[in-house]
Amino acid sequence: MGGTAHAGTPTSPPADDQATYSIVEAISDAAARISAAGVIVQANTALGRLAGRSPAELAETPLSDLVCEADRDAVGRLVAATADGVSRGEATLTAIGQPPLPVGLTVSAVPWADSERLVVVTDLTAEPSAQDKNSAIRAYSRSLLDAAVHPVATIDPRGLIADVSTAAERSMGLSRADVVGTELAAYFADAGRARDAFARTFDEDLVRNVALDLRHADGHLTPVLLTASVFRGQAGEVLGAFCALRDVTLVRESAAVVRGSEERLRVIFENAPIGIDELTPGGKIVRVNQHFCDIVGRRAEELADRQIDDIIHPDDRAADRASTDRLVAGQMPSYTAEKRFVGKDGADIWAEVSRTLVTDDHGDPMLIVGAVRDISAQRQAEAQVRALNADLEMRVEGRTAELERVNKNLEAFTYSVSHDLRAPLRAMSGFSEALLEDYRDSLDETALGYAERIQAAAERMAHLIDDLLALSRVSRADISHSRIDLSAEAATIADDLRRREPERRARFELQPGVEVSADRPLIRAVMQNLMENAWKFASKRTETEIEFGTAIAEAGLVCCFLRDNGAGFDEAYASKLFQPFQRLHSEAEYPGTGIGLASVQRIIERHGGRVWAEGVVDLGATFYFTLPAVAPPIG
Repeated sequence: MGGTAHAGTPTSPPADDQATYSIVEAISDAAARISAAGVIVQANTALGRLAGRSPAELAETPLSDLVCEADRDAVGRLVAATADGVSRGEATLTAIGQPPLPVGLTVSAVPWADSERLVVVTDLTAEPSAQDKNSAIRAYSRSLLDAAVHPVATIDPRGLIADVSTAAERSMGLSRADVVGTELAAYFADAGRARDAFARTFDEDLVRNVALDLRHADGHLTPVLLTASVFRGQAGEVLGAFCALRDVTLVRESAAVVRGSEERLRVIFENAPIGIDELTPGGKIVRVNQHFCDIVGRRAEELADRQIDDIIHPDDRAADRASTDRLVAGQMPSYTAEKRFVGKDGADIWAEVSRTLVTDDHGDPMLIVGAVRDISAQRQAEAQVRALNADLEMRVEGRTAELERVNKNLEAFTYSVSHDLRAPLRAMSGFSEALLEDYRDSLDETALGYAERIQAAAERMAHLIDDLLALSRVSRADISHSRIDLSAEAATIADDLRRREPERRARFELQPGVEVSADRPLIRAVMQNLMENAWKFASKRTETEIEFGTAIAEAGLVCCFLRDNGAGFDEAYASKLFQPFQRLHSEAEYPGTGIGLASVQRIIERHGGRVWAEGVVDLGATFYFTLPAVAPPIG
């Protein structure tokens, strides 16, 4: 047996295995797909008939097992010699139950896989006519062309098109009949570059991945990569070249997208308002942005290829290294910590550092990306706040001590008022009363007037002391919040006022269901003061009108009001209403000490509310106050 090997290069693979199977099965001669080692991958029906076995039985059988023992080594060499082209030879086929059969073997590279070959087995005892043989060769070549997914063409040594695949017809927008016999280079945007590529193909037997633009009949261009290889005749003469064009439109578009993404990332990296560093898993600096350089006070060139430990404060290195080791080991996806960098001048630079691990497709550590925020100013501000807090605490302690002294003085004053002042007042009141009872007949009218005035003044002073003591108790009393029905309190006080003066015409309009959270004794004192004031200042009206209700308030508060049709007041002097001893009416008109509204204000303020008043002279007054609302039940 003898054979020759000729160079050649496979083209692109078919669409799928089914297409490959169909190509082999359609070959009229006995044929099979074999591996590079010569093992049958797929046999067609014709080969099964020739070998006396089914195609399924032939699968995974070495091709050399089908020939006589004397030809087996030669068949192995024939297959090995077909790496880049076509090899031909003869052998004796040993079919089961049949006499030995001389056959011709044609082994060629295939366009769909570098690891496979196509072998065609020809019965030499039934050699077809030259015309039939040529027709079969043309049909086989055509089937190979059309099996290619990408555009494929064959050209002669002059560069003229001998044949094109169906995919090439689609890409060129022309039929096979339109292009056969024309120059292939003319269908590229850069025809000169294409001619150079074809010339090199015939000089060097093979060219790969030449970038060209294929022009469609409608004028649009498709970017392609040209791979071309020559094919030869039996005598080794060059017959032409096999040209495969791979459409790289998506590749170019993807590359453009990648370039755009990389440019956007570069701009973001360089202009980010925070420092960014990239480290190897071992802690070596790969690159940093300008903001990172500004934070640590060094140029990017100074930091390149240095260990990040070199610029971290010695006291923080161990903790930083431990966190980085855990990150690289996959024990945590990221971490954030505050640490100190060392500036070029040796100064400490406080920063908040967040680091994340970047891994490759296999999950292995590839890069550590860090975001660095300068918090030196924040740390300085925190130190200032701590110093201010310490100073404030000292001041509070001083003010507290001063307040305690004031409270002690107030308690001493209260004790003095309660005990030391009451004794002389009782003496004045008692002696003036005795004088009036025992010596009334001996005193003239002027002396009697003096004695009565002394007694009245003593009684007023006693009332004033009582009110002062009440105001003092209000300022110091403990507050115990509970649910208070102000409407019920107002109704009770209104009943008391009617009983005091049953002959007086009065109308009370009280909104029901007004509830607040407050201290019961203190809030009752507020309601008592306000309602008695309204009763007092409306006493000169034919009918007294007093209204209690609520107005719109902020969330969590209840705004109450008490309105009367009494004497009213000039709002220009409203600020004096709640000051102790300040009165807008004479005692002759409306008696009182001027302490009641001051007590009201202190009680309301101690509950976290506020009180204010509106009024018009002779048209009445309205007093407003806010108190905490009752908290809704939980659940």
